[in-house]
Amino acid sequence: MMKKLYLLLSLGLLPLIADEFFSFIGIDAGYQKVQLDPAYNTKDTTHTAVGLRIGTQTRKFRGIIELENGNRYRAFDISVDAIPFDELFGTPKVRPYIGLSATVLNYDNESLEDSDGYGFGGHVGVLIYAGEKVDIDLSYRYSTINQIDGVDTIQGVRLGIHYFY
Repeated sequence: MMKKLYLLLSLGLLPLIADEFFSFIGIDAGYQKVQLDPAYNTKDTTHTAVGLRIGTQTRKFRGIIELENGNRYRAFDISVDAIPFDELFGTPKVRPYIGLSATVLNYDNESLEDSDGYGFGGHVGVLIYAGEKVDIDLSYRYSTINQIDGVDTIQGVRLGIHYFY
């Protein structure tokens, strides 16, 4: 697990190596579905969540650290994204991306014994530039969860806004 986390952290630093990078801060809101193991006789749950992000990006990569707070869970995420299509089309106002993430989370559910765990996942999304210093981020995320018996996956959609400084 530590090797995977180290690899993800190393990849997250890639944007800092580039000759030109853009730092940002942002907020997001999302709708998440937590899939629970049927053996625990509980239904899957859905939650709304809000997050605070800080990150940096280049024309090809983006790295983000995020604190997220939901109805029954709290998470710390590190993600790295590739923005692959700019070389084909230039730098448009709409930029699709694909990424990987690592999550440490606390999930409260009275029917589960464990509440702390970690997860790895992937996400896809699109960045829409609303101005010179603002972008809108619409994404879908899917993560598998470990060490919380009864929690299998968390998936959902998010809408964020970032300010470049």
